[in-house]
Amino acid sequence: MLLPADTQLVGLDVCADYQAWHKGRRRYVVWYIEIDDEAVSQRCQEYQRLFDDILTPGYHRQWHITLFVNGFLVDEPYYDDDCTASQIDAQIQAVQALNLSPFGLTLDRIDGFLNSLFIAIHPTDTLLKIRQALSAIKPEIAPSDYHPHITLGFYRSSFSSGDVLPLLTPLQTRDIDFRVKTLTVGYYDPNQLQGQLTALYRISLSPTLENDSC
Repeated sequence: MLLPADTQLVGLDVCADYQAWHKGRRRYVVWYIEIDDEAVSQRCQEYQRLFDDILTPGYHRQWHITLFVNGFLVDEPYYDDDCTASQIDAQIQAVQALNLSPFGLTLDRIDGFLNSLFIAIHPTDTLLKIRQALSAIKPEIAPSDYHPHITLGFYRSSFSSGDVLPLLTPLQTRDIDFRVKTLTVGYYDPNQLQGQLTALYRISLSPTLENDSC
């Protein structure tokens, strides 16, 4: 469990001063995997409904797994969390140079961060390889520990982890395997914290004769 016992969880209304964070910038860029597997989507919807009472309504962001956080897309970088179109272009070329085939991922347990619930994904060498290619172009704007996951939503108010952990324990059910065929770089508007992702570029993974498994 990432969610420690005896911890105060943070509701969306008190998460942070987002106005100070985005400083007027409108496009926060991330690399991600779009979820197009029906079984995975159904599992996410099922869990989201189960936690209606503690999650903020209106989470419109499509199901996805964040691969890498670039930061705010700007013409001229000024802040440490800025990125440029030329850096994104270089990252695209670096990922394409990996010549990846479609690869498998597996849903793991349901878990939580201090501000949100998620379904964990089993980490794989392929994910690490992609992240290394991206970070060689630009350092990531994110914590150093990477935990692949699908966010279910943000907490609607502050809770104690002691209130939430008992709700998660019965849901540690069987894993679901799915295939990743596309990698996407896109952005969301930080003025809409739960708003949709907009794709900038998609990389289709080409199958090869070799069996690329996780």
